[in-house]
Amino acid sequence: MDIQSDIERAQAWGINKGITGPYGTGTIQRQSEKLLEECDETRVGLEKLQNAKTTAETWAALDEIQDGLGDMMVVMILICEMTGLPLGGCLNSALKVIEARTGRMIDGQFVKDK
Repeated sequence: MDIQSDIERAQAWGINKGITGPYGTGTIQRQSEKLLEECDETRVGLEKLQNAKTTAETWAALDEIQDGLGDMMVVMILICEMTGLPLGGCLNSALKVIEARTGRMIDGQFVKDK
């Protein structure tokens, strides 16, 4: 699996659907709303995974999570396309900040120091 070819497939999909590209009519606002929608769907899948009691429920939840995470990645790729920000540059910028961050785990979540 080649992540760069998948990024290019997502970009081509955005153009083909009229979201991005020279004739695209998608807006950054609508894409940000779509990202939140996909994030919420992923959260629901994560809750289902946490509450799964059978193997079938676990696999169904994992499928839902994978779909949601993939959808979020596509939307983020399209937002990068629309803003002219490179996806790799965004990831690198975030990693530079969080790698230097200090904090501790509280109730299953990393909480950064102030």
